[in-house]
Amino acid sequence: MVRRVASGGPSATRAYQPAPQRRVYSSASFGVAAFASSSASDAAPRAASVQGEGSAASTPTGAFFDYVVIIVMENKAICDILTSCGGAGPYETSLANASGLATEYVDCTHPSLPNYLCLTGGSTFGCTGYDGGPHSNNCTNLAWTSPNIVDRLGAANLSWKAYMENMPSNCYGSNNGSYVVRHNPFVYYRDIASNTTQCARVIPAGIGDDALLDDLALTSNASNYMWLSPNICNDMHNCNVTTGDAYLANLVPQILNSTVFTTQRAALFITFDEDFKGKGAPAMYSVWAGPTVKTSYTSSIDYNHSSLLATIEANWNLPPLTANDSGAANMSEFFLGFPSPPGHPSARFTYSPTWPQPDGMVTFNGSASSDPNPNATLQYRWDWTNHRRWDTPWSTSPVARHAYGTPGTYTAVLQVNDSLGLLDDAAQQLRVDGSPPITTAALSGPNGLNGWYTGNVTVGLAATDDVSGVAWTNYSVDNGAWQTYGGAFLVTGNGDHSLSYFSTDNAGNIEATQAREIKVDGTPPVTGTAFRGTVNGSTFLTPINVTLLP
Repeated sequence: MVRRVASGGPSATRAYQPAPQRRVYSSASFGVAAFASSSASDAAPRAASVQGEGSAASTPTGAFFDYVVIIVMENKAICDILTSCGGAGPYETSLANASGLATEYVDCTHPSLPNYLCLTGGSTFGCTGYDGGPHSNNCTNLAWTSPNIVDRLGAANLSWKAYMENMPSNCYGSNNGSYVVRHNPFVYYRDIASNTTQCARVIPAGIGDDALLDDLALTSNASNYMWLSPNICNDMHNCNVTTGDAYLANLVPQILNSTVFTTQRAALFITFDEDFKGKGAPAMYSVWAGPTVKTSYTSSIDYNHSSLLATIEANWNLPPLTANDSGAANMSEFFLGFPSPPGHPSARFTYSPTWPQPDGMVTFNGSASSDPNPNATLQYRWDWTNHRRWDTPWSTSPVARHAYGTPGTYTAVLQVNDSLGLLDDAAQQLRVDGSPPITTAALSGPNGLNGWYTGNVTVGLAATDDVSGVAWTNYSVDNGAWQTYGGAFLVTGNGDHSLSYFSTDNAGNIEATQAREIKVDGTPPVTGTAFRGTVNGSTFLTPINVTLLP
């Protein structure tokens, strides 16, 4: 069952209770047995992924996102974090309330290393209870030669990069200060760690994670798949929740306000490696955020680390790595435009007019929303600009109205809430058009002098509008009746003619009337003569003055 609860609405109480007992997974679920059973999928070809290989046109578009940032924190259960159930993470709580929270997301095993391998290789490789370095025992030797998520990304022409806080140099394979190698799963795979080109993708995160933030500042620098491992203080391994929460409170807004997240289809996923038997175990704080994620959405579907892999694979249509991610539920329900599990309301809406004008009232109608329970009563609230704050309170009316003050492109979001407190979101983009069309007139005909034409003139009108498009163009000749332009027309007859014209766009913006003078004279001049002098009969006796008369 999915329970999606929005603060402030009916059934708004969100409570998290520790499960009565810990989920226990056998080795067949996440260990060697499951890995061995997936030899067919493991045989899929592997390719080195290199930033810039292929063309932008050949990079697949994701079903849920085109860019993903993954941050893995350490050793906390869900109620160690959420203040609503006794935790000490106010920022993470506010992020969960505003974004997509999975309340039953669990780890693969204990301790850290096998969970990081599970997140990137689809298996613990039998490393339960082991936290050693790469290629250092039987289980890490198995991981060393196994396929991983980077192979799948590379084969699909998708770029990737991993950022490690306090790592001394690229692909560093041992502990150093607050950098621990077991939190860097990428160096546990030979085709990454032994490849100079691939190692150039596993880099120090820089001061304040500047390497990641700099890449997010330019779409051309960002990778499709980005991973961040904080150091062992920031990730809460050696430091408390308050420290880690403050770290995320500083970093996450910079990510969400970056160029990639404000202009592209990007998503952020934050989770923990293991619950460490904390409050609320086995569930761990796991949140999706970003422009493609539903807001104020909570799900109690059972998920685990293999579900993250399954989500990435479903997003880009990648082959699974093992039976674990092949059989795991993906997390598509968290993303805008994807349905919630059966039994939940479905948000739908229309708006009119299709092309609003600035300060013009737009009517939004959510009456197409539905709920499988015929006795359910839906409530509705709206976010007019997708700024992740609700602009209206809950209402039983599906109709709401809003005027956008300035031209631009906006995303409106509807959230519906049924009698059980179950929620669903829907979003639509609309463009507010405040600019009238621009019309130009082209005149052609036999040219005379000084702007005159010596014959009939053909008039062509062309109008452009870069938002809603041109609805029609009107014209008038010599102050006659207005006509709708349907193609080139002639202006005939001698005289100084006047042409007036304007266009209207689909939003109703009307261009100011323009005027052209069209001067036509198709009659040649007639020249007369006058003679002056002394005449005797028909003979001039003196010099003759000849005058030409126009």
